[in-house]
Formats: sequence, structure tokens, C-alpha cells
Amino acid sequence: MNYEPEILLKGIRPISSLHDAIFDATSFVFTHIKALLRVVLLPYIAILGILFLISEIETSAFSDMSLTIFETLSSICILFVLSVMSTAWHRFTLLTKNGQLGPTDLRFGKNEFRFFGYTLLSYFVEFPIALYSETIFSIVSPIVFLLLARFYLVFPATAIGDDVGLRDSFRITKGRTGTLIGNMLIFSFLISIIYIPVIFGLAYVLEADSILITPILTFLLTIVIAMTVSLFSFWYLWFQKNSATPAQEQQT
Repeated sequence: MNYEPEILLKGIRPISSLHDAIFDATSFVFTHIKALLRVVLLPYIAILGILFLISEIETSAFSDMSLTIFETLSSICILFVLSVMSTAWHRFTLLTKNGQLGPTDLRFGKNEFRFFGYTLLSYFVEFPIALYSETIFSIVSPIVFLLLARFYLVFPATAIGDDVGLRDSFRITKGRTGTLIGNMLIFSFLISIIYIPVIFGLAYVLEADSILITPILTFLLTIVIAMTVSLFSFWYLWFQKNSATPAQEQQT
């Protein structure tokens, strides 16, 4: 498939530089908050159910090994739910143009499972570090996330069925490593401005063991993921316009 990245939803300016993607992605999410709620509602409920099940199991008389296995499997289930949600939001972001909104339905097809495969791959890159030390993981994980920036085009491409693999993504983004990492750092800072005050506000207003903490934090997480997904989608739109993707190369 080949899309026209220069034709975006009315009110969203064409991306003249990669740095525009940060602000356009953020604006896109809050401009289409109703569509976002339609996409995230069922995944949000599913994740809350899994988290509730984890909390119930942790209070049961299971061995540490059994708990570790269960928590790992639960994490993979959450990743799958997030993959389906993220695929849907990528699709909505990329296919919204000319004033016509993209689809918001959740699907369980080839694209979703391929997307999940890439998500699992990135998960298992960092998983051994988490097993070794949670402290080291909390430090190394953001660094790994930044260093993998050149591979992230596979996610929006996969969501709409474009034939872009890890090698293609790495090739397409050649010479843009610093820009992409800079994008991620600026974007992370903007997220922190929104996220951290809310966390402190919740800590001030609610008790530490309040039943509202988990649902609110989970919802905030889905918003942050949607913003990140839109950022990668807008990256893909920019590179479609300024670089030759495999689909475009086949047409020449």
C-alpha cells in the first residue's frame, strides 16, 4: 500500500520536519479524544482485569517460581492487548486524511499478530536485564528504548499492512539517528510535564491504597501509549514523503 503523507486531516499541518511530528502527534491525540476512547475502552478493561487477577494471585499461597511464571505470562497478555490497541490507533492516525476519519475498530488479523511479534521482540531485548536487576533495568530500559528508535517504523508500517521490516526501517532512517533520539527525548520531556504533576496530584488527593489509583494510572498509561503511537505514525508519514520505502521502490 502507498499513502499520501502530505494529505492530512484538516487542522493538522503537513510535516515539514521530523520535529513537527512531536507537536502534531500530541495535537492529533487530543483533537481526536473521542476516537481514542473508542479504541482504548475494551483494551483498558482487559488490562484492568489482568491486573486484578495478578493482585489476587499474588495474595495466594503460590511458590515464588509459580508467581514469576504467572506474572511473565500476564505481562505477555498485557503486551498483546496493547499491541491490538496500538495497531488500531496507528491505523486510525495513518488513514485519517481529507477530513475523513480512519477506522477505530479492534482487529485480530495478520497485521496485529505481526505487530505483537515485533512488540515481543523489543520486550525480550530488555527482559533479561529486568530479571538480573530491576534497578539496572530502570536505568537501562529508557536508554535501550532510545537506541532502538531507528527500528520503530516497523510498527506503523505493519499496522496498515506495508511491507517494511526491521532492516528496511533501519535503512530508511539512515542519517537520522540523532534527530529521532532527540525527538524521543523532547517527547519524553513533554510527557513528563503532563504525567508527573498528575501522579503527585493523585498522591496528594487519594490514599496510597485507594482502589482508584490503578484505574487512573492505567488510563493515563493508555493516553501516553496513544501519543507515542501517533508520534511513530507521523514519523512514518514524514519518511514516506522524504525517503523511498520498499512499497515506493517497487513502483519505480
